[in-house]
Amino acid sequence: MNRIAVFLLSMCLCFVPVVSFGSNAHEEEGIEEVLFWDIPVVVSSTLAELELHNAPSNMSVVTEKDIERTGLRTLLDVLENVPGLIVRDGYIGTHSLILRGIYSLNDKFKLLLNGHQIAEPMWGVFTEYFNMSLENVKQIEIIRGPGSCLYGTNAFAGVINVITKSPAEINGGKVAVKYGSYDTRLVDVVYGKAHKTFGFSLHVNSQQSDSSDISFEKDRLFGTPLTIAPGRINDAYKRNSVYVNCQAGKFEMTGVYVDSEIGMNLPELRYLTERRMDKFEEFWFLESKYKTSLSDRIIVQLKLSYDGMSFQEAGQFFPNGFVIPLDLDGDGDIEYFPNGTNVDFGYQSGMFGSELLLEARLSERNKLLLGFLYENTKTNDIYIKSEAHPLYLYNADGLLDVSDTHAWNKNAARHVTGVFIQDEWDIFIDWYLIMGARYDHYSDIGYSFNPRCGLVWHFNQDKKGILKLLYGSAFKAPNFSQLYNQNNPSLLGNPNLKPETLKSVELTGHYMLNQRFGMNGSIYHTKTNKLIYQSSTRDLSLPGGPKHYINKGKINVKGLEIGGKFFVHHNASFFVDYSYTDTHDKLNDTQTAWVPYNQFSMGWDISFNAHCHWNINLDHTGKIPREKGDNRVSLSDVSVVNTTFRLENQRRFDFYFSILNVFDEDVYTSAWLSDFPSSDMLNRGRMYSAGVSYAF
Repeated sequence: MNRIAVFLLSMCLCFVPVVSFGSNAHEEEGIEEVLFWDIPVVVSSTLAELELHNAPSNMSVVTEKDIERTGLRTLLDVLENVPGLIVRDGYIGTHSLILRGIYSLNDKFKLLLNGHQIAEPMWGVFTEYFNMSLENVKQIEIIRGPGSCLYGTNAFAGVINVITKSPAEINGGKVAVKYGSYDTRLVDVVYGKAHKTFGFSLHVNSQQSDSSDISFEKDRLFGTPLTIAPGRINDAYKRNSVYVNCQAGKFEMTGVYVDSEIGMNLPELRYLTERRMDKFEEFWFLESKYKTSLSDRIIVQLKLSYDGMSFQEAGQFFPNGFVIPLDLDGDGDIEYFPNGTNVDFGYQSGMFGSELLLEARLSERNKLLLGFLYENTKTNDIYIKSEAHPLYLYNADGLLDVSDTHAWNKNAARHVTGVFIQDEWDIFIDWYLIMGARYDHYSDIGYSFNPRCGLVWHFNQDKKGILKLLYGSAFKAPNFSQLYNQNNPSLLGNPNLKPETLKSVELTGHYMLNQRFGMNGSIYHTKTNKLIYQSSTRDLSLPGGPKHYINKGKINVKGLEIGGKFFVHHNASFFVDYSYTDTHDKLNDTQTAWVPYNQFSMGWDISFNAHCHWNINLDHTGKIPREKGDNRVSLSDVSVVNTTFRLENQRRFDFYFSILNVFDEDVYTSAWLSDFPSSDMLNRGRMYSAGVSYAF
């Protein structure tokens, strides 16, 4: 930690005099004031274009320029660098997000691609899309706080909307090749062209990485013959994707296809075996959009879409030579598995979606938005093949297909109808009010009603000072796993679950002291209810005595966020962000597990000239508490430094070189209490990355 602080201080001292002597003569003479701020236009807050500071939401925006200057390669890289947002690496090839004290296995965030939800019904979100490439991204908008009034379920802790470039914004082609640690390779081809009435864009991406071979000292069954721990995990992956967009007059069509293979860090039961678990996923969607004006005051938009997904996991649950010293099938022999217990299971899903938007300009100061939607979601072809019977554990002498009698979930369907309204008022010159509400009805869990209100005040004549008072509610519908998980000796679903709920109130503001310096701050209070947890008691009337899902959790969160950005010179800027989060898990009467009180980030962005740039960031996370009953000490605080050097527009070539975790700090993911005495998992350490792109 000391070496990081010394390093950053030396960087600050080195560059202050450099940028001071490079002052612009026009500024010194007062002839011309350089505008340093580039305020992005956002659409996620109201479904209409607004400048970020005017949007009635607390938002973070990562622009194309931010992505290039910081050397970020995937959406996951972006999320790891958003102040106040924590990415928690998972044990099974997934990543969990924590924002404003709300911990989520990714189903409490609404992930969107140009407003289209990226989700699957079994677990709530298609997490593999976090690895999407950024070569075709215009900007990423992140709403902090509830967004269900516009986006329905899962817009609970926040909304992540990835916005791609239009064919006209691409206007040509680009080929990019990147290479990094662990033999990580990314190849992108982007092309886009627009004519008067027609536009077309294409983005093809291929990426893969070898395993980091991180050592895992202890797992859940350490010290028994049921594991090969200590040993190494395998988190290699492969991913291919295609994005196509066509625009013809008032009509637009978008198609996405993703095919991925992930080496899961550990099997679900979290112990090491000779053969790893692999996850195979295919995800695709088609969306058509038609937008037209009925008059100079009324705009209508119709969207139709279909999403499909195929999911499979295959691998080894118990190691070679696994023995159950009982005769479970009555053949006179104990259950012996010389090749371990292998398993293969999966499912398919499909979702049809439709949405009708009506935007009416009632007056010069009043605009009304009405939305109607219908969704039909189904899961099917759920199967399981196992060498050990999934419930009675006898040896099946090969992969036994028990899908008809002991499927791990059931074929299910869900119909959702919804309506929402949003009314926007320019009350006075400096006052803006938005009110809205949404009603959703689910065929399986009932209904949810979520209001919203935001008041924006420009408190000085130059509109450099803005205050926002925000209120919103949100819900998360139970996913199909939580509702219908079955034939599992550890955990069963509960078809009587109700939606999780959240209410939040917030005061946020932004002030530009001058063209060089701006600051922002927020205070908020959030209450959640009916959070879905596993029951503390077991059902002893069933084999294995499984637990089941229940609506029982309550978490209250109070938080503070402050930040600022200072342009030392038009070629150099400095930012700092701090967040304080105080959570109270009312069920356990303790601070929420894995949510630190303090987070801090700071960084420099320096341009030596029009072609040469250097970026350096530090992210500090405070001590991470564990679950109630876990007596191990909290994970210590950690500071990670990332840096990127970039050369731009060198005869149409761009080059970059990045070092992530410059000082190779140890970053751990804490083990769950249910896995005790598992050791915490060490994440990937220092990583190098370099790339080149060519525009044509």
